Amino acid sequence: MSDKEVSSKITALRKSGKIKEALVLGRNEIKNYPSSWSVRSALAWAIWETNIKNPPTDRAEINGLVKVVEEIRALVEFSLYGEISVYVHSALGAAAIMEESGNAQQAIKILSDLDLSQLSTTRSSIEQGGVKRSIQSQKERWYLAMTKCLDHADNHAELERVCIAALNSGAFPHEKDKIWIKYRLGLSRIDSNSQSALEIFDEILRFKNEWWLHQQRALCLNNLQRYEEAFQEFRIALGGVRPENIQMAVKLMMDMFEMTDDEKMKADLIQALRAIRLANGWKKIDEYEQLAADLGCGDPKDFDYMSVIKQYGDVSFKKVLNRSSDRKHQALGKKLESQINASVKALIGDGKNSGFVKSTTGADYYFSKNDNPALEWPPDIGQLLVGDVVESFDVKKNKKSARFVNAKKI
Repeated sequence: MSDKEVSSKITALRKSGKIKEALVLGRNEIKNYPSSWSVRSALAWAIWETNIKNPPTDRAEINGLVKVVEEIRALVEFSLYGEISVYVHSALGAAAIMEESGNAQQAIKILSDLDLSQLSTTRSSIEQGGVKRSIQSQKERWYLAMTKCLDHADNHAELERVCIAALNSGAFPHEKDKIWIKYRLGLSRIDSNSQSALEIFDEILRFKNEWWLHQQRALCLNNLQRYEEAFQEFRIALGGVRPENIQMAVKLMMDMFEMTDDEKMKADLIQALRAIRLANGWKKIDEYEQLAADLGCGDPKDFDYMSVIKQYGDVSFKKVLNRSSDRKHQALGKKLESQINASVKALIGDGKNSGFVKSTTGADYYFSKNDNPALEWPPDIGQLLVGDVVESFDVKKNKKSARFVNAKKI
């Protein structure tokens, strides 16, 4: 057989589902035609289908995907890039498998070896069930894969850089296609620039109301020392976790545990965390066991953790929220008083973010810079104000409270 006939046979075997036969034929014939680009290309596609299209589950085989991609690259070095590139296809596929298996660093290495400038920005399409579906371009897939890996590797500085490059690249044709890149840009800034991250998550919430966005808002608000709002966001996030994804509630409940001083809530939350681990056959965590002992908790075997999630989760997550500039006030609760007079009583922390006012009725209310954008901050002690009082939640006392918002100087 000529090299063209060999490559055609390898391809025909592969496309007919006889992948092993295609691979064996390819490896045998490459010895006879080591310089034939058609045989090398056909073999590369057979290797791709064997090792990447049909992903391995064994840890050693997954780790071996780095060498698989290197072999494919060597086989098609004469033509690495293009609209249909077995090397690009293999690198993106292998990186996704490795990231899913928890090996983000190796996935980053595979992606970094690709020449980003050579990746196509052209989208393709396929028809499924009579519906035409758009397929992301190579460059879109690279940016989405790389940012996901960098997030899982906790490389926030590089994640921020790549997200900004992605948004400026022109690779994403529509705003809705940029949501995951914007989300990961927000993740990269939660600790370094919490206000910017909060604004990004708020922008995404206009289009996508998901419990995990409320979780990230909570982390930002906590960093900004807006503790009551942060706790409420954790409650909204907890209320949105579905029973089949109960493992997602674990970190939320631990964050709430650390924020509250209410002993009963602490006991309920730590028991729920222990019960979830027990129900799923997970290993005990010594920290949880010690905290439970300190709180006088008993055996979690029959503890109803779902009732705790229902009790402390805020079901307002399930409502269609108004994403106006007043959205966070609505999340805090209804308006209790309109246009009442008060004076600045004290500023807390460094005086830049929050404090307390005393109303003419004698009641004290928490107020913050972000809830009162019309005020020059920090206001003077004794400054007379007029504003509204809205319902909120006192994290320390585990009960409803109130805060002073929309204030103006008198």
